[in-house]
Amino acid sequence: MVTQEQSLLLSSYSYQGIIPSPVLGGNRVTTLGKQEETMLSFLQRLYTYDHWANGVVLDTLEKSQDNASARRFLAHIIGAQQIWLARLKGEETTAVQVWPSLTLAQCRQLLEELRQAWIEFFHPLTPERLRENVSYQNTEGTRFTNPLQDILLHVAMHSAYHRGQIATAMREAGQQPAVTDYIAFVRR
Repeated sequence: MVTQEQSLLLSSYSYQGIIPSPVLGGNRVTTLGKQEETMLSFLQRLYTYDHWANGVVLDTLEKSQDNASARRFLAHIIGAQQIWLARLKGEETTAVQVWPSLTLAQCRQLLEELRQAWIEFFHPLTPERLRENVSYQNTEGTRFTNPLQDILLHVAMHSAYHRGQIATAMREAGQQPAVTDYIAFVRR
C-alpha cells in the first residue's frame, strides 16, 4: 500500500513532464499547465498504442491454430476494459464478465466497440478532469477512490501485462506471438 506521502512524492516526480514520447518531443521539463496537457496527450497516445497492440495480437491469433489460453487472455483484456469504462462512466458493471468466453470474431467486434468508446470517453477530457478522484467498487465489492489519470494508466498497463501472457501461451504452443512493443508501434 502506497502511503499518502509516497503518493505525493511519486506524483511530483512522475508528472514533471519527463516522459519520453514522440508526442512530447522527447525528455523535457515543462511548466505546470504544459505538464497537465502532456499527461492527457500521453494517455491518448497510450490508448492509441493499446488498441493497435490488441489488434496486432488478434490478427496473429486469427492466423494461428486456435490457442484457447491466448484467446482467454485477450477476452480478459476486453472484459477488464469494458468494466473499467463502465465504472468511469458511472454505469453498472455486474453484467460485465471479467473473464468472458469469446470467439475471435467476438473479440474483433468488441475491440472495435472499445476503440470507439475510448475515443468518445477521451474526447471531452481536460487536464483538470484527469486529476479528479473516481470512486468505484472492484469485482470483490471493495470500494476504492483513485485519480482518473491513475486508473487510465492502470487499464493500459493491465492490457500490456496480459499481452505478455498471450505471447507466452503462444510460444508454449510452438506459435510465433505478435510483436507488440511500444517501439514497434512508433516505428510503423
